[in-house]
Amino acid sequence: MPVFTLLNNAAANGPGTSMDCTDVNKAVIQVMGSFTADVRFEASLDGEHWFPFEGKLACGKGIVNMVSSPNAVYFDVEAIRYLRPVVANLVQGTVTALGYFDAKGLGPYSYVHFNATTSGTVVKSGVGVLHAVNVGDIGTSMTVTLQDGASVIGIIKTAGHYQYDVVFTDGLTVAVGGTPGDVTVLYK
Repeated sequence: MPVFTLLNNAAANGPGTSMDCTDVNKAVIQVMGSFTADVRFEASLDGEHWFPFEGKLACGKGIVNMVSSPNAVYFDVEAIRYLRPVVANLVQGTVTALGYFDAKGLGPYSYVHFNATTSGTVVKSGVGVLHAVNVGDIGTSMTVTLQDGASVIGIIKTAGHYQYDVVFTDGLTVAVGGTPGDVTVLYK
């Protein structure tokens, strides 16, 4: 599963990049660097309104919503949508924070089948796993483009079974161009 950079040598107070935890049960944020600062943890349901959020220290005992030294914190995130670190009270140094979640907990696979011209179809919003794509029949000049938000995961132009097992974070979109044949996308 991927590791997300939430803070990259941050040298000023402020929020880091948020991690979309939709359909995820557990997440971890690892805080690193040499710094004198507080790193607070916040959650949101809509990405606009944030509130303090607690997790369990990986090193030592305790439930915290802030660390002041390098550490890792585990979070139960099934009831929230977004999680982020926030640098506060920075005196000196830089802070890096990495986020991780295990998408295996997303539940059983779902599928969508295409056999008519479809373009820009959002298969799943938020976070998930693209497991496989099966192309049973290629139509005339058919191209299947798989995207994670604006990033291309893959482009398929020939019949076959394609194994991916990759995490998408900004939603899975499937665009079928030309005259489609028989395409099935397996995801969770």
